[in-house]
Amino acid sequence: MADPHPPKALREELDEAERLFNAGKRAQALATLDRLAQECPGWWAVHYNRGNVLKEMERWQEALESLDRALELATTSPWMEILPQVIISWIHNNRGAALAGWFRFDLARQAFEAALAADPANENARGNLDVLKEIDKIFLEQWSGPNEGEDRVH
Repeated sequence: MADPHPPKALREELDEAERLFNAGKRAQALATLDRLAQECPGWWAVHYNRGNVLKEMERWQEALESLDRALELATTSPWMEILPQVIISWIHNNRGAALAGWFRFDLARQAFEAALAADPANENARGNLDVLKEIDKIFLEQWSGPNEGEDRVH
């Protein structure tokens, strides 16, 4: 079972990874998070932050793997007893963003809906669902224009 209170030094390293990320030093942040993932494989926050860095680097599959791991950890003991639903919602939302970046829109929609189920006040997830609706609308207009029924080159 993971210790829900990692040692202070590891929490400080997680904070440093966030500072590096916010300073635009994504590769350095990722290196720190990779090391922390090895040292603390059961700490949901490491996998969550790692997934977000990878998402920003457009490394969609790796981002999704880290965010899936964060979700798995966050929804099992001891984390599920202490984490608020808002955190579960954030993880789902960021999973959805990684899936959308990877053009897996149906799965992204499911992740955003799961984010809203965990926290109905998650405006980011609601906004992301609205973006997917706009994408659907554009695709529908693209495929059902004035020449509907004609053969198209795809």
